[in-house]
Amino acid sequence: MSKCKVCKIDYKKSNSTQVVCSVLCAAKLQIIKRIAKDKKETKIKLDALKTKPQLTKELQKVFNAYIRQRDYGNNCISCDKTIDWESSTSTGGVCDAGHYLSVGSRVHLRFNEDNVHAQCKYCNNYLAGNPASYRVGLIKKIGLDRVKALECNSTVNKHSTEHLKGMIDYYKLNIKNIKNDKQS
Repeated sequence: MSKCKVCKIDYKKSNSTQVVCSVLCAAKLQIIKRIAKDKKETKIKLDALKTKPQLTKELQKVFNAYIRQRDYGNNCISCDKTIDWESSTSTGGVCDAGHYLSVGSRVHLRFNEDNVHAQCKYCNNYLAGNPASYRVGLIKKIGLDRVKALECNSTVNKHSTEHLKGMIDYYKLNIKNIKNDKQS
């Protein structure tokens, strides 16, 4: 006995390729497949029409999720308090992806991995990033030379839509790889 893919009732197959119990269910299955194909094509078309601000917003979400995955298990970069990672979610929970040099003052460092680290919400939101302590933690983590290079960086980055899409794909892949490494 097999289960029909559409109505989920048990039926006896008449051949090995049969996946539905009747002609009616076969017709319904074709409609379901056509709708799924149309949704996929529509999504592809809508993705192609995304503007730079939309892509930047999407990249920010993916980038922040990557930072949380990369720094999973670490303490807050600023106050060095333990972050409750079990309560944290990929969308933030009790942990932010905090910028050392703010996006408002240094927009070109928005997606610089040396500039963004796991930070407790208290330091990020209520202490405005806690920059003095952040710098101390950053020096411990990446070294004084890289911190100075970050502080002196004035390179202007104007990302094309294709570059933004590539960065989104890159960070999604890195998130997937980190999760796979943790499961191994």
